[in-house]
Amino acid sequence: IDPTLDNGLPGSWGPSSQGNAPVGTPGAPNNIPDPCGDELLPSPIVINEIHYNSDPNFDTGNWLELYNNSNQSVDISNWMLIDQDSVYTLPANTVLGAGEYLVLAQEVNNANLLQLMNPILPIGSSMMNFNNKGERLMLYSADRCMMDSVDYNDEAPWPEGDTIDPT
Repeated sequence: IDPTLDNGLPGSWGPSSQGNAPVGTPGAPNNIPDPCGDELLPSPIVINEIHYNSDPNFDTGNWLELYNNSNQSVDISNWMLIDQDSVYTLPANTVLGAGEYLVLAQEVNNANLLQLMNPILPIGSSMMNFNNKGERLMLYSADRCMMDSVDYNDEAPWPEGDTIDPT
């Protein structure tokens, strides 16, 4: 999909046998057009916040937040969150309204507690395994186009300021 991605991650690859292409083209240009288009357009949906390496005394556990940075609703049904160890597919009929957030907790218990603490936010369970030392998270649309990605880790230096742009 993108030569800068880690070839060892499944999210770095897409099928090369779509359309009339009977086989892949190793070592040569792709034999099919890029299904994501030639332009790099900013995604309306971004990975906005990540809470990982949770304090054991803070029971909400690991979670991440998606944000719709556009002025219209976006159907994110069957979009995929991919990390080093897992793939989570968002359920059917998942629509994120303009300017809305969606929080995905690592475990069902954490999702329930987060919902009690933040009753306004829609919160679901992802069952992803966030690496507490850091990794790359990738967000793909249902047609396998990378919409956003972010690398995180727990090594200094930490960014300064109250807000961090993860994109």
